[in-house]
This record gives sequence, structure tokens and C-alpha cells, in this order.
Amino acid sequence: MVKKSFILVLVVLSWIIIVGRHVCAEPVVSSQEWVQILKQALEKTPHLKHYEEDVLKAERELKVAKASLFPHFTLQNSLGVDLLRVEEFNENDISNSLLLDWNFFQNGLVFYRVQQAKAQVELTILQREKQIIQLAFDIRNLICDMIEKKASLGISEIEFKLVQRSLEKACLEFKQ
Repeated sequence: MVKKSFILVLVVLSWIIIVGRHVCAEPVVSSQEWVQILKQALEKTPHLKHYEEDVLKAERELKVAKASLFPHFTLQNSLGVDLLRVEEFNENDISNSLLLDWNFFQNGLVFYRVQQAKAQVELTILQREKQIIQLAFDIRNLICDMIEKKASLGISEIEFKLVQRSLEKACLEFKQ
């Protein structure tokens, strides 16, 4: 389950890298670095662990719903003893029974519960994958912002050097 989500995220990340080339002027990180960044983000994001627990919970609920499709066996034992006549205890005071319980006429309701549990499993998987994709998208946006700030800093450095040169020229002209 986690492996499928991770593969989906890698596909989405490759798409984001391709689209990101148009948003960001250049690809900043390689695909291997994306995988490392994503792994670290997935390990350090606690709410994704909650989504994973929700998926496991929904899968357990599906198993419980499917269990209603099968017969239930119950083994019962009872011991009847009259405390005033303990010395008269015999084998007839012990009873064992095996019960078979199977609701033939509630299969529509059982199938409804099974389908509802399956839908819940799919929904929780999609919610988890949505959060993973959102995390990947946020990472890409942060990297693009970093590139933009770096480019802005480079432009500011160039402007500073140009102003410094013009100031030096003005000082030389003023001295002459």
C-alpha cells in the first residue's frame, strides 16, 4: 500500500519537475535528490502517519464487515450444581453445545456494509495520497521560491557592483 503511494508520488514528482521547468527557469534537483527529499519529508511529517493509521483502521473494518458473510460457530459449556447436594453431582449436570449462526436473510445488509467499508478504504487511501501529493507540491514551491530569491540576490549583487563602479567613476571624475 505504501509502495503504491510512493510510486504514485514519484510519478507526480516527475510531472512536477517537468512542469516546474517552465515555472522555475532551471531544474534545481535531480530525480534522485527528489526521492531523498521526499523520503525525508514523509518520515518527518507526523500527520501522514495518522493517514496511514486511518488506512489500516479502514482495512480492519473491511475485514470485520466481510466476516459477517460467513457462519459463526459458538461453543457453549454449562455446569449445573446444586450446592446443597454436591455429593450427588453426575455427568448429567454438565452440558456442551455447538451453535451455528448464519444470517441467510441479511446478506443484502452485509453486502452493503462490505461495500461501504471498501469505499471507506478507498477514500482514506485517496486522502493519504492527496496529502502526499500536496507535500510534494509544497516542496517544489519552496524550491522554486529558493531559486527566485537566489536569482534576486544575484541581480542585487550585480546592481550593487554597477552602482559601486559608477560611484568609483564619479569619484575619479570629481578628483580630476
